[in-house]
Amino acid sequence: MDPLNELWSLYEEVMEKPPLQDEAPVTVDTPEDQDYEHPVSQDRRKVDVARASGMEPEVAHEQIYGEVDTGDSNSKAQLAATLGRVQNDGARKGIKIEKDKDFKSLLAQDDELGQKDAVTPDDMRTPQQKEVPNALQQPAGMSNTIDANEEYDYNEDVAFLQKYGRA
Repeated sequence: MDPLNELWSLYEEVMEKPPLQDEAPVTVDTPEDQDYEHPVSQDRRKVDVARASGMEPEVAHEQIYGEVDTGDSNSKAQLAATLGRVQNDGARKGIKIEKDKDFKSLLAQDDELGQKDAVTPDDMRTPQQKEVPNALQQPAGMSNTIDANEEYDYNEDVAFLQKYGRA
């Protein structure tokens, strides 16, 4: 028996009990519930939209963030982030295949072949053991099983090492 049982009983007699309330669902607004976009992402998107409309990256950056203060490291970091995104966009789109030349490069020839026989993501997957592979996934003459019949006697290696050292 609890030694404080009398005290608990006295507490329940003296204190008022709170009124019962209907259980209402607890709702807390989180960013996932709404179409929430972080202010930094909003500014980046605005700069990218201005760049896409034909504005120079530096001008688009200054239009959204204001004039770049070379004494403020945050201002320089924002400009560096904008110019880094510009550089990455150019790197993705920087390769141009020239198909109209008399002498076609290997890249142009490969692109022509790739357009004829388009490789799908299913072609790149490793076939499962119970799956019937098609001709593109498995070269002719190869089987799905591993030849594990080769046996090797490691005792010869141990004898060699014992005789000549390092064992």
